[in-house]
Amino acid sequence: MNDTPPPRVLLADGDADVRRALALLLQTVLGLQVVGEAADLTGLSASGQAQADLLLIDWASIAPRAAQSVAQLRSLNGALPVIVLSTRPEVRAAALAAGADAFLSKVDSPEQVIATLR
Repeated sequence: MNDTPPPRVLLADGDADVRRALALLLQTVLGLQVVGEAADLTGLSASGQAQADLLLIDWASIAPRAAQSVAQLRSLNGALPVIVLSTRPEVRAAALAAGADAFLSKVDSPEQVIATLR
């Protein structure tokens, strides 16, 4: 029996429906634990970030100060991987240049999202 707790995820997206769908996908398909949700960067608590193993955050929540926002997140938990989400695939390069570890397009299929998160 494996007693290792599942990886813990924080979600930040202005659309509550997107947060619910992502949480459902993360929990039921990938077996991850969602430890917090927020509409934007300011809604994420430092304590939640300290407990998380991964942050999924909407590009709109951190742009146009994306590099500063990612740096701020890293200052609270330097090891916290940051994955940026967006409905605009063309912002992938900007998200990665800002320091995000990965990028997910919200228009990707659930299968592609799952493959990226694994």
